[in-house]
Amino acid sequence: MSRNRLGVPAALILALTAASCGGGGSNDGASEATKATETTQEAGSFSEEEAKAAAKTVQLTINDFPTGWVREAAQPNNGTFGANLPAECQFFGDEENVPGTVTTVESDEFVSPDKERVSSNSTVYEKAEAGANAFAAIRQFFDDCREPLRNAFTDLFRDALRNEVNTRNSSLQLELTQFDLNLMPFPQYGDESLAFRMNGKIESPEISLDFTIDAIGTRLENVDAGLTYVSYGSTPSAEFEKGLMLKLEQRAREAAASLK
Repeated sequence: MSRNRLGVPAALILALTAASCGGGGSNDGASEATKATETTQEAGSFSEEEAKAAAKTVQLTINDFPTGWVREAAQPNNGTFGANLPAECQFFGDEENVPGTVTTVESDEFVSPDKERVSSNSTVYEKAEAGANAFAAIRQFFDDCREPLRNAFTDLFRDALRNEVNTRNSSLQLELTQFDLNLMPFPQYGDESLAFRMNGKIESPEISLDFTIDAIGTRLENVDAGLTYVSYGSTPSAEFEKGLMLKLEQRAREAAASLK
């Protein structure tokens, strides 16, 4: 599970603002293949190219979604997130330093007619032990830093929302009035799983918009896979999320087997 999937891609901020303003996104620049963000170290019994190819096979594609969903090019993650966290909670932006990480790949984004957004990601580690250690580090990080992390997300959303409103229509009076971050109950997939949920509310004198961001990950030996699901007005469909995770679990299992 890529730790940066707990961060907020720029596209999510744009989507939240567009939903609040009644606007929509565009599909210009959607790629024909999976977008890849790769972080590499020397692999053990397989090459970097083999690891990268295996990670790409894990990703969700437009064929995994119902008719009406469209693919959009992924936007880069916010590279400055976490700068205001305490020193002991500086956990973001250094994924290349996670021991045993070989490569990380992220998919395009998939957008529903209701502007829900889903993307996937996968990381290949040199060994299963390195993957297990990465998951353990995420759990410990959340236990130790949940409140600073929640505050950092709140500041990030408020600042980004304010900037986007000023760019689009400075007369809008949109405010982030609620935000929370918690572990989410979710069935286990693979060798282990993690699930987080962020809830928030954006309000103005005219509107009120609830949003939910789920980040769910699983690990199969030395390969992990995860998804980020953003919805507005209601929580994501649990059955749909489970169905997507089943696909990722199976693909991660096959990717791990291909690297033996």
